Amino acid sequence: MAKRYDAVVIGGGHNGLTSAAYLAKAGKKVLVLERRHVLGGAAVTEEIFPGFRFSVYSYVVSLLRPEIIRELELPKHGLEILPLDGTITPLDDDYLWRVNDHGTTIRELRRWSKNDAEAYEEYGQLMAEMARFIKPILSIVPPDPGKLNPMDWLPLAGLAKGFKDLPTRLQTTFIQLMTMSAADFLDQWFETEPLKATMSASGIIGTFQGPRSPGTAYVLLHHYMGEIDGAFRAWGLQKGGTGGVARAIASSARSLGVEIKTDARVAAIRRTGQGLVLETARGAVESRFLVNCAGLYSDEVARLMGVRPEVRIIPFRGEYYMLSPERRSLVKNLIYPVPDPEFPFLGVHFTRTIHGDVEAGPNAVLAFAREGYTLGTVRPAELLGTLGYAGFWHMARKYWRVGAFEMYRSASKAAFVRSLQKLVPDIAASDLERGGAGVRAQAVAPDGSLIDDFKISVTAGAVHVVNAPSPGATASLAIGRHVAGVAAETFGLVAG
Repeated sequence: MAKRYDAVVIGGGHNGLTSAAYLAKAGKKVLVLERRHVLGGAAVTEEIFPGFRFSVYSYVVSLLRPEIIRELELPKHGLEILPLDGTITPLDDDYLWRVNDHGTTIRELRRWSKNDAEAYEEYGQLMAEMARFIKPILSIVPPDPGKLNPMDWLPLAGLAKGFKDLPTRLQTTFIQLMTMSAADFLDQWFETEPLKATMSASGIIGTFQGPRSPGTAYVLLHHYMGEIDGAFRAWGLQKGGTGGVARAIASSARSLGVEIKTDARVAAIRRTGQGLVLETARGAVESRFLVNCAGLYSDEVARLMGVRPEVRIIPFRGEYYMLSPERRSLVKNLIYPVPDPEFPFLGVHFTRTIHGDVEAGPNAVLAFAREGYTLGTVRPAELLGTLGYAGFWHMARKYWRVGAFEMYRSASKAAFVRSLQKLVPDIAASDLERGGAGVRAQAVAPDGSLIDDFKISVTAGAVHVVNAPSPGATASLAIGRHVAGVAAETFGLVAG
């Protein structure tokens, strides 16, 4: 007889694991089903060669909500964050070095400009004040403009009052941060170009915009909100790789009573009078309700429930070249183009990794499978699902010129090189070797429009995280807690 649960969570990434932990914390019997052999979703650390572990989705840890870390006792379960100690900007005949030790940084800046050294202290104090004002917003769920429930707007009323109570100087700064570009905002404070260039980089991370793009000044502030163990403005790396975050959440969830099964792909879902029966690779399970955090397969899980999803996930493969070792000196830092506002995720760039390798790319071509990391990976059923979706053809008609160019650049190394030469003119075809590839799970609406915002839907017996785009990995613990709250409220899963 199938084992019965209050809730089954499909997907063992950050969102799924955190949702499961909070549902279990409310006293519910919860099972997590993960189709792969490893937990973590996009943010896993795997041994790809004997003795070598690699983080597939690498990023710094700092904006994981501290209250969630405390509530799930993640440090007790292995979360150990190693603080980053500043940045160094190499120049042709000099360098600029900023470290966590404030006195050392001020002495370094004074070497460049006494005015900037003084301004840096005032700038840091101002940004810290603004961060304390803004940071509570990160825990507020944005109200749905399509619903007129006054209770949903109450948190914003508190924010408006807080803004009114700010001194005029801080109100002015807030408006500037929300509207100005990172470069223009920094121009008001500093005169040293290497300092402004280095700090501007923090204003474009994850934005697909350039340092002169309006609104990127806010991202400068965003990076003042980092926190590790109560230390404000602190950033770090998870010991053991990005996958260590998922392992800590999973350990916490298990301590709360959550069962977790890997290699447990869901093949079928059927409704019964008591709830749902899920047929998996590891046997059947019964559940009152379902939480769908299946990521790349979220729309497929919805279809298994007989629900027509609002969007469809279309996979696009991004292919990379690698600079040959003897030519890596051409690229000393990250080099990104100013993005096209209509397609901010498109455009080749250069990325120098922590190991010294230099990636060049990617392009974006239709993948013939949800996990189509190579041209030869074809899953007919998944490909037919893409081609049979009207939204795909509407998208193709809208953007056929862009798509055709991406396919041409995939087939022609010479075309790929010409795109790279716009950023680094000295690059030649002989400098490049074939690299790896990634897959972008692009949510596409029935009218062909590209969905780049979060989308969470509720249907009979289920909550579906339809789309959780980048920077989902950064915000995912808060997303997971929110999803658990939606499930508890919708299905009456109160503590008991």
